[in-house]
Amino acid sequence: MMRGVRRRAGDLRLLTHRRDRRAVSPIIATILLVAITVVLAAVLYVFLIPLVSHVTTPLSGNLAWGLATCYGPMAGCTNPGPNSTGCLGDVTCWVVPITTASGSAPSPSSLEIYVENQLSQTVSTSGWNFSILTSTVPPGIVSYAPGSVAGLSGPGWTATSPYTTGSPLTTVMKLWIDVGAPTSFTDQTLTLETVGVAGYSGTLTAPLPT
Repeated sequence: MMRGVRRRAGDLRLLTHRRDRRAVSPIIATILLVAITVVLAAVLYVFLIPLVSHVTTPLSGNLAWGLATCYGPMAGCTNPGPNSTGCLGDVTCWVVPITTASGSAPSPSSLEIYVENQLSQTVSTSGWNFSILTSTVPPGIVSYAPGSVAGLSGPGWTATSPYTTGSPLTTVMKLWIDVGAPTSFTDQTLTLETVGVAGYSGTLTAPLPT
């Protein structure tokens, strides 16, 4: 009788041990799943964050230059230029209308601007001044950049209050290119080149009448 009781007690302990041993597996599985998830999340973070940080907005579709108008002594240009821009007398200037897309318009700090000739050579713009003007309240200069290559070398863009170099461009603004002298570009074909930087990509071109 006692032998039977001991046997049943032994069987009960064995069953309990087996149940305890089986109960460990789900816990280990859960821990492993959590660990694998954490590792995968870390790996994805390391690989994807650099890619996301390099995502840029294209200039095309968010900024467009309109038909440029020239002022100065060149044939076909209006002379003298408007007093409000500082393009006085025989000083050569161009004014380029701006068209932007609402919500994703670039700012001056997102633009590098220079001028090329028909040989795709960068024209020396030493002494030139590139200004973005607005005709709305408050009127006047939004930002400006002196040559030699606007926004690409030298001090770059400088804003005037209440604007900053990060203020988005709007369709009430215009780009003024002031040569600062009665320079003639006879027999030359000039093109305004705009490169997107600081979150923007791509290149825009606009002909400058000469």
